[in-house]
Amino acid sequence: MRRTLLRNWEDLHPRRFEAMWNAFADAGNPGEQVLACWIAKEELRKIFRATSAGQIRDRLATFLFWCADHEHIPELAALAQTISTWRHEIANAILLGVSNAASEGIA
Repeated sequence: MRRTLLRNWEDLHPRRFEAMWNAFADAGNPGEQVLACWIAKEELRKIFRATSAGQIRDRLATFLFWCADHEHIPELAALAQTISTWRHEIANAILLGVSNAASEGIA
């Protein structure tokens, strides 16, 4: 399932998506937590595909509300805090198409 979890929703064949969903749902609480994290990942991806400040704002809110609803998962709570802290910089990077990745990559 790890490879399936790394795939984007739109790239999953419907049968593969259904098999993944059912396998984790049938696993009980641990599986449901994995699905919650996968959904958060997909919501986060939507932010980076936004094309306007309004879309970024709305998608950030959706992501943060999802994480707040699942704050019992420590990894989601920590991720939400990080994204919230850097939300202005993330929005600027998306809107302006700039990144400091080159300078961060220098060892």
